[in-house]
Amino acid sequence: MQMLKTKTKEIQDILKELSENVVQKEWKRTKAFYHYTSLSKLFNILESDSFWASNIRFSNDETEVKLLNDDRHDDYVICFCEKGDQLSQWRGYCAEGGAAIGLHIGRYQLYSVLQADYDTSGAYMIYENAPIPVLYVQPRILSEDRNNTELDACVDYVNRRCRKSEEYKYLVSLYIKNSLFYEELESRLAFMNKAEVLSKHIKFRNLDNGIKVPYIVVKHGDVKRMTANCRTNPDDYDEKRLQEEYDAHNEIWIDEGRDQETIFYEIFERVKTFLSKNEYDEDAIKIFCKGHLPIDEIIVAPTADRARVAEQIERFCRSKYWLKNVTVKESVIPYVK
Repeated sequence: MQMLKTKTKEIQDILKELSENVVQKEWKRTKAFYHYTSLSKLFNILESDSFWASNIRFSNDETEVKLLNDDRHDDYVICFCEKGDQLSQWRGYCAEGGAAIGLHIGRYQLYSVLQADYDTSGAYMIYENAPIPVLYVQPRILSEDRNNTELDACVDYVNRRCRKSEEYKYLVSLYIKNSLFYEELESRLAFMNKAEVLSKHIKFRNLDNGIKVPYIVVKHGDVKRMTANCRTNPDDYDEKRLQEEYDAHNEIWIDEGRDQETIFYEIFERVKTFLSKNEYDEDAIKIFCKGHLPIDEIIVAPTADRARVAEQIERFCRSKYWLKNVTVKESVIPYVK
């Protein structure tokens, strides 16, 4: 089984240097990751327990692949916003209603990228990956004169900083974006297709205009481990351990395994009893299941029927054990399309 690891720390270090030495605009890590989507796509994500990562050349910023004068990019990304209830995002991505999916993915985690024929072959590739916030710059892409722009300064800096590594020039360019999109406060979970390692994983979907665009299917964790025994022991979570987790504001992660559901309910009942006994908030300790999307909360778009939609989403989540801890909220924005 091939495993690839994104050089997250190294890329973040270069982006931070660019923000401090070139762009003079704050760049910071974030712990919040929300994916805005329509209601139909939301339920597709929940039911398939997977994300579709889009090819970056079909993003909403046509200047992206030109930013570092590199036409080699054929990579795939899942995009997230730092804020889960932002009017500009609702208007841009959920014009007919939708939701923002909040995920607990701030640190390195395993992801399975399914081969296009996964249903018959069972083949997939493992990525150890983490999302990285983009750095916003002000390029004059549409102008003939691009001298002395932030873009040029970034290009020069990266060329000097990474002069011995073409790989880092390639990687960093995935996380530089036109400042006109600053309101999106975007982070990206990127899956590199260098040397066409994803060539057997690419599928195509239809846009409304009939055009087919490429994507890859991404699941959380190592899908093969779901056929083995779960390595998590419920007995490890006694009252003392739960108090430690509560005090440290930690979440509980249950390993992949065919008996994961049984173990989840054992731990779930222990956590529920512990929180009730100590009069703590009922969602003070979150439980996530590896091998399933670690969804923390879902916020429903500001539409006239938001309360009804929230109830429907909540009912669906309660039908899946790994989604039982998901908090479903309504947008607080008093906006109705």
